[in-house]
Amino acid sequence: MNFALASFGEFLQIKPLLHMNQGNPVALRVRTQGRATERMMAWLIEYAPLEKLAIVHAGVQQEAEEMLERIKHHLPNTEIPIMQITPALGAHLGVGALGFACVTKEN
Repeated sequence: MNFALASFGEFLQIKPLLHMNQGNPVALRVRTQGRATERMMAWLIEYAPLEKLAIVHAGVQQEAEEMLERIKHHLPNTEIPIMQITPALGAHLGVGALGFACVTKEN
C-alpha cells in the first residue's frame, strides 16, 4: 500500500514540506517543486530579519547552490554556508531534501 501511495504521490508531483519553529513541527504537502520552493521562500520572508542562515541538503549540491542565489540578498555581506545534512536526518528525509535553517534577529 505504501508503494502505491508513494507512486501516486510521485505521479502528482507531491512534495512534502517540514517546517520547524521553536520545536513545533508542521508538515505540509504541495504539488510541484516550484510551489515547494515558493513556500520555503515565503517562510524565509516571514521570519526576516535574519541573524543567521544556512542552506541544508541531502545530496543535491547544485540545487542548494541555486537556492543560495535566490536567497543571498536576505543577508547581504554575510556568508551563507551550504551544508549536507547528517546521515541520521538524511535517512528520514531521503536523498534530494533541500531547505534552510535560520535564526531570526531578536526584536
